[in-house]
Amino acid sequence: MSEYDTDAQSDALLAAFQARFDPSFTKAQTPTSTGVLNSASFINSNAIDVHISMLGVRCAAQSLYSSLQKTPYDFATWHAHALHPSIAEFGEEGTAEFVFVMDLLNFCFWSDGKIGANQERSSQGGTDEAEHKANVPNGFAIDYQGQMYTGYWSLVAALRRAIEEGVPITDSTWLASDDCTLEAITEVFRSAGSDSMPLLRERWQVLKEAGKVLEDCFDSSVFNLIESANHSAVNLINTLVSTFPCFNDTHTYEGETVRFHKRAQIFVADLWACFEGKELGRFDEIEQVTMFADYRIPQMLYTLGCLEYSPPLTSHIRSLKPIASGHNWEIELRGCSIWTVELLRREIETIQQQNQQFQPHESEQEQSSPKINAILIDFFLYDMVKAIEKQEIKAKSSTATGNDVGEPVFGKTEMLPHHRTRSIWY
Repeated sequence: MSEYDTDAQSDALLAAFQARFDPSFTKAQTPTSTGVLNSASFINSNAIDVHISMLGVRCAAQSLYSSLQKTPYDFATWHAHALHPSIAEFGEEGTAEFVFVMDLLNFCFWSDGKIGANQERSSQGGTDEAEHKANVPNGFAIDYQGQMYTGYWSLVAALRRAIEEGVPITDSTWLASDDCTLEAITEVFRSAGSDSMPLLRERWQVLKEAGKVLEDCFDSSVFNLIESANHSAVNLINTLVSTFPCFNDTHTYEGETVRFHKRAQIFVADLWACFEGKELGRFDEIEQVTMFADYRIPQMLYTLGCLEYSPPLTSHIRSLKPIASGHNWEIELRGCSIWTVELLRREIETIQQQNQQFQPHESEQEQSSPKINAILIDFFLYDMVKAIEKQEIKAKSSTATGNDVGEPVFGKTEMLPHHRTRSIWY
């Protein structure tokens, strides 16, 4: 690994404090990399059980480009999700605090139940008790305003419910206080499903740790944390990693330290999307942010034909067997996924440049939309995998009732399950 990668954490912490307390500090002094993309390249070069298909990447890039041309993916897409916070609701600082806690806890939502993670099931008001019970998922679920939420959306729904019930769950002072107990957090994430929130104790510990770090280093202010980065995406990511142990998503692979930093990166990405690249969401080097290495995007990349797995790994995932955090399989799945999305980004960029030769004048919508980057590709793939999953569930239900729901997405009748790793990293 490079000399920068070895010293990234200490450099980031020093840069954060310089940016906050030294008015003469300039962005030229900030680090220029998070080390994540270098790690992904290293993992891809040494991977044994996960392989990137360049033919699959090229085909997928063309399909993604065509889809993005028909349905542009931009900041409005992020805001289209009704549960996401907005400045109109919470104010600028309140929204930043919400996003921080949301991404602090953005890990490990899958259940051992039969209902797929990230599926949303609706229980409309006015149904009788038997029908309501029939709509309760096997696994963890949040009942919020008459609707059942699982997966990532269960987290966002639980945070909203807590705030409405008077629990200051996004207030860093409360997180650091004695009032933020395991019992209080258990109540915040009380489940309407058959299981409790996965890794509940670990989530409480993460919240307590973050509240303490914010208190000690940033005057209990998420705003101060963001401002310390001086609008540098790289600096904010490295500051999170160096000051908050729960963001330090690093592992050892083939004798080298490799970095993923999924939640640190997605915090920057969500701020960027939420604030539409302005104010607290204005970041230089936003192109340095990679795909967020989790369990959903590898599943989609495999479905698209971009990733290929060895027979033992394929069998292991298909059998729903767990993979330990830090296992070579898990590291290769995450690292190769990051590199695949980088290759997709490059291919899409090439396609755009080729098309511009024939269409030199951009439309007004194209001019106002953000440039395609790994963040938008990740968001798009994430929504795609949910859409396919919902279609599969509808198809299975339709088969049972004899109804026809049409052709499956990409001609797939079933996706390989996502890999199963319990950890706070994703």
